[in-house]
Amino acid sequence: QGLPLWKRATLRAWSSRRTVAAGTRVASVLSAPLRWGVLSGRLRRGEVTPLPVSTKRTRWRTPPAIPLRPARARRAGASAPIAVTGVSGRRVLLFLQCLTDRLLPDVAEATAALLRAAGAEVVIRQEQHCCGLPAYDGGDWATARRMARQTIEAMDGVDDIVTPAPSCVVAMTEGYAQLFALDEVWAARAKGLSERVHDLVAYLAGPARLPDGALAAGDRSAVTVHRFCQSSNVLGAGGAVEELITRLCEVEVIPLPEADVCCGFGGFASVELPEVSAGILDRKLDCVRETGAATLVTCNPGCVMHLRGGAHARGDGPRVVHVAEYLAARLPAGDSGRGASGGKV
Repeated sequence: QGLPLWKRATLRAWSSRRTVAAGTRVASVLSAPLRWGVLSGRLRRGEVTPLPVSTKRTRWRTPPAIPLRPARARRAGASAPIAVTGVSGRRVLLFLQCLTDRLLPDVAEATAALLRAAGAEVVIRQEQHCCGLPAYDGGDWATARRMARQTIEAMDGVDDIVTPAPSCVVAMTEGYAQLFALDEVWAARAKGLSERVHDLVAYLAGPARLPDGALAAGDRSAVTVHRFCQSSNVLGAGGAVEELITRLCEVEVIPLPEADVCCGFGGFASVELPEVSAGILDRKLDCVRETGAATLVTCNPGCVMHLRGGAHARGDGPRVVHVAEYLAARLPAGDSGRGASGGKV
């Protein structure tokens, strides 16, 4: 109640998987000419979409590119495990997360490749969409409850659920408990889901643990890590990303000043309060520059998009990658490709 009409309409539209699919498909086609030939700085072609008009909401952060095909529409690949782990032979459902699926499909593919490298059979369910976090954070709890129910139903019947988005883990473990506090039936189902959902980093550090040094081949350049604030503040992950990179890749991780401080994304906050978000982002990128690292690794899709956009807009920013992309790129040849069981990713 009391939400601006534009915000309520946006959240309701986002709650529909079919509407989002159609909208992003149209936007991808229309924005394609703007992406052609973009090879600015350390960003690869297709990671951002420079706009022809600069405004206070865009000049400091270039929008992400919208791929022609989302993660769920990409063909499956085949690769062999590189080690026996605690998940060898297990069916693991990959929760794509809406931003990853529609805007960062390479992150989903990398996540699937890492899970297969640990011996898991990766499963994708086409009915999955969004966990409801945007509506929850935006104050539209009626829409958030509807999306939460859809997510719970889509995730039923599997043992392990893994996602490259710790923000969704927070939503499913903390947010759902609040959404269904007065509904015993759905509260029980939400609790069951929360006990099966895992952040990718925690999963790779735990049951899907690969041998130390398993990904040591490849670039030896030092990196730095931005910690997704809720991973540290809610999930208690702290330096988990740094530890995982050090153990698996044996590369130097340069400590990032204010590593636990928010990057400024905050979902709608970065749209409604662009000046505040821009200031936070600029400070974060200044901290990265202090480290001298050419690559910034982080673990949440929203942070990846926000930091990539800011790095491009500044022109002197680092290469920004999700930890799944960083790790999967170091898998043995043939194991970092696309795909998951069922024919689609």
